[in-house]
Amino acid sequence: MAEIGVARRNGEQAVRVALDLTERFLLIIVALPFVLRFTHALDRDPYLLGLILAEMLTVVLLLIRRPGPIAGTPWAFFVALVGTFAPLFVTAPDGPPVIPAGAALMWVGLAISVAAKLSLARSFGMIAANRGVKSRGIYAFIRHPMYLGYAVTHLGFLLVFPNLFNLAVYLTTWTFQLLRIREEERWLCQDEAYREYADRVRYRLIYGVY
Repeated sequence: MAEIGVARRNGEQAVRVALDLTERFLLIIVALPFVLRFTHALDRDPYLLGLILAEMLTVVLLLIRRPGPIAGTPWAFFVALVGTFAPLFVTAPDGPPVIPAGAALMWVGLAISVAAKLSLARSFGMIAANRGVKSRGIYAFIRHPMYLGYAVTHLGFLLVFPNLFNLAVYLTTWTFQLLRIREEERWLCQDEAYREYADRVRYRLIYGVY
């Protein structure tokens, strides 16, 4: 029986390691074309620099993050990947911004998401994992501020570059981001410290609403 238990634990550890490596590899190969594509558009749209820097920060934090128990279900893995990768397929057509104020909204959203990522630091990851409960700074107001920052950024980008393709990309993104939040909450609420934090900070995404 002891040998079976050890074999099971070793198998679970192997799965977590495989998911961890797959997560990092997939982010790099998907984010790189996004960064290169938008770098070429900087001469025309310099405010896209914020998007590029935010994605580079995501890659760096993912590479240096510390290990932690990952929600190793296929569904949690799937919704995390789609929610992360889908917005990287938006396009920036030629021409001036349709609604210039959208550029300012993009920077507001980027500031929120970057502040959340820096608060997480080496606890950041795509797949739901418990690397310690963060409850200070922006996390004292809502439980998933990084996703709020993404939503504001996406709205700003859509105002600047409105087309049906970008709208479809973001509708897909946010369908899966909401599923992703639900999966993260399900995993994290196994931790008593997170349940206490959730009791103090009631709202997940938008203060006073959700």
